[in-house]
Amino acid sequence: MVFLLAYFLIWRNLNNMIVKINSCNELAFFAKNFLEKLIPYKKGATVVALIGGFGVGKTTFTQCIARELSVTEVVTSPTFVIMKKYTLVHKIFSHLIHIDAYRLDSYINLDLFSFDSVMSDTRNIVLIEWPKNIQKYLPHTHTIVTFHLLSENKREIEVQKIE
Repeated sequence: MVFLLAYFLIWRNLNNMIVKINSCNELAFFAKNFLEKLIPYKKGATVVALIGGFGVGKTTFTQCIARELSVTEVVTSPTFVIMKKYTLVHKIFSHLIHIDAYRLDSYINLDLFSFDSVMSDTRNIVLIEWPKNIQKYLPHTHTIVTFHLLSENKREIEVQKIE
């Protein structure tokens, strides 16, 4: 944890960084620092694309972000409901939107969830699991967080800002 703490002290931005996570506590610490350094997008929702296979930590990362944003509800993967919206009392964001795009493959599906409205609101932070399925509908500017499974408890997380 000391190495991780030292690493975050010199971490300046979210562009092109890779960090190894060895526990849920370290993931929570990473999520806190990620959120602190995330620059809200001024022309629409702040979008974070979460990439990785099943069980690599996408939903757990979202739960950590939700905790940092003081969400009191239980945050679970919206696999079957596709999208969950959490109201926030936060100085920058008013809603956390969690989308699981695994079952989506077209804009018609997205339209059912008022996708344009969600994406145009500058006070929304939107975390999208399986973003590849709706990649052509994502805003040009977003952040990609890629999770790589190293072992049962270890992950490598890569962060890239797309502009």
